[in-house]
Amino acid sequence: MSIRVEAAGPGARRRWDDWVARAAAAMPLHYLGPLRVLERATGATLYPLVGYRGEEPVGLFPAFVTRRGPLAHVTSPPEGHGVAALGPVLLPGGTTKQRTREHRHREFVGGCLDWLDDHVSPDAVTVRTTTGYDDVRPFVWAGFEATLDYTYLLDIDRDDEALLGGMSRSLRRTLRDADEFDCEIHEGGRPAARRIVRHAVERYADLGEPYYGASPSLVADLYRAAPAGSVRAYACTVDGRVEGGLVTFEHDETVTWWQGGAKPAVSIPVNDLVTWHVVRDARDRGYTRYDLFGAGSPRTADYKSQFGPRIDRVFNLRRTSGPYRAAEELYGRVPTRALGVVGW
Repeated sequence: MSIRVEAAGPGARRRWDDWVARAAAAMPLHYLGPLRVLERATGATLYPLVGYRGEEPVGLFPAFVTRRGPLAHVTSPPEGHGVAALGPVLLPGGTTKQRTREHRHREFVGGCLDWLDDHVSPDAVTVRTTTGYDDVRPFVWAGFEATLDYTYLLDIDRDDEALLGGMSRSLRRTLRDADEFDCEIHEGGRPAARRIVRHAVERYADLGEPYYGASPSLVADLYRAAPAGSVRAYACTVDGRVEGGLVTFEHDETVTWWQGGAKPAVSIPVNDLVTWHVVRDARDRGYTRYDLFGAGSPRTADYKSQFGPRIDRVFNLRRTSGPYRAAEELYGRVPTRALGVVGW
């Protein structure tokens, strides 16, 4: 039985969140509420694609379409808004046969791309996968360029001593003395998420560095739209003032570092202490993995590797048309003040 792909109608949209909850590789932003928030924030058009085998869903692919002049660009996630991963996810099926699973996967991806070709005619398709979606061959076979990127995963279903034993000596010493630092770490709600991200924006500005994360208002809106408890905010305060923190995602067995973690302005090792708090809190609530979400630069790797994680991979997938590549080349040559003339 072949796979058919459709854009989710009213009935499928009512069931969408139940399907996301079954997909191990999904993240909270795959739920329909956050997808709608991203649609409004980006000005893109959302197409929540569903692949069916008969009447049984086998995969989900939230695709966002933006148009610049005559060119259409499909992205998942939308670019430039601090959402680093989204893309397709597969739902568990009844078969254990590798060949059958791979065949369904390839049909699902091919069906999604055919649907986009028929209904959007995209000049470019850009996808960044989640850590659980690690077989991108169907995209490569469909003509996509796959670029490898990395993240760190920390297995957290261990006691404190086992976790500390895998960390660097200096970090271990810091965390053993955590009670000596004059700060308070607590989980807050939506206002805390907004304040943590605002602090990160301010710190990047103070340091003269560009900020590429999500805006405070977008984080607050996504926090409100996501299922309760799937986005959490952990703030570190010193004398009542927020001096750092993390906003995290939770899905299946994994907690993920999402926003925050800027270099603190105080001498307290805020990021070390908040990360340790998040790891232990997640473990105590039954989660087994912590995704430090990013290991692609030397500076990031130097810091995050001290927690003793293992390396994992994610993929950037891209396919472009000739006109789109020509427009990109023109975009690179045209002065910024003239870009509005060509619709960019």
